[in-house]
Amino acid sequence: MDNTEYGYMGYKWLSDKEKQSIVSMRQRGLSLREIAKESCRSKATVASLVCGVSVLPEYLELWNRKRGGNGARAVIRWKQAEKRAINLLSDPKTRDALIICSCLYWAEGNKKDFVLTNTDPEMIRVFVRHLIKLGLNKSRIRINIRVYQDIDQKSAGKYWAGVVGIPSKQIGNFNVLEGKKTGKLEFGMCRLRLTRGEDYFKLLLSTVKLIGLNNVPIAQRIELQTPRL
Repeated sequence: MDNTEYGYMGYKWLSDKEKQSIVSMRQRGLSLREIAKESCRSKATVASLVCGVSVLPEYLELWNRKRGGNGARAVIRWKQAEKRAINLLSDPKTRDALIICSCLYWAEGNKKDFVLTNTDPEMIRVFVRHLIKLGLNKSRIRINIRVYQDIDQKSAGKYWAGVVGIPSKQIGNFNVLEGKKTGKLEFGMCRLRLTRGEDYFKLLLSTVKLIGLNNVPIAQRIELQTPRL
C-alpha cells in the first residue's frame, strides 16, 4: 500500500530524507513540539513517525530533564483546563456546546493529540460549529484528507473545505490509498486538527473526565448557577 502524502495546492509531500531527519531528531532527545517546529510538520505527523523510536544513550540525560520539566508544566495545564471546563459547564451559554464537543471527541477523537477523523460531514459540521461557540477562531483549523486513487483530490478538497467552512489554504495534505472508494466515501475521510491545539485537547478531555466521574459537586454548582426556566 502506498502511504505517501501527496500535495494539494502545492503542498510538498513527506520525503524519505525528511522522515529520516525527524527520526534522527527524536533519537537526539527532541520533543514532539520541538521536532514539529523544526520540521514544519504537525505534532500528529511527527508522533506517527517517531512512535517506538528510542532516544540514544548519550542524549538520555537531556531527555529526562525535559520530561521532568514538561511533566510539571503539563500538570499545571491540565488543572487549568479542568478549571476552564467547570466554568464553561456552569454557564448556560456554553454548557451544551462543551458537552456536545466533548462527547463527539470522546467517541471519534485521538487521545494523544487534537485530531478528529470522520467521513460524516454533518458530524464534522456540528463539531466545528460548537467549537466556535466555545471561542475557537476558524483560522486555527487545519484539515488533512484521506482518499482512494479514484477520488478527485480537487473535488474532495473543495467539498471538505466547504463542510468545515475554511479556505483551501487551510487544507494540509492528502493521504492517497490504493484501490477504489466503497460505500459512502465519495469524498474520502476528513482529518480535522488545530494549530496549537493543546488547549482544546485538554479542555475536551477534562470535560470527558468530569462526565465519567459523575462529579456531584460540579453538578451542584452548575444547578445553583443555572437560572430556572
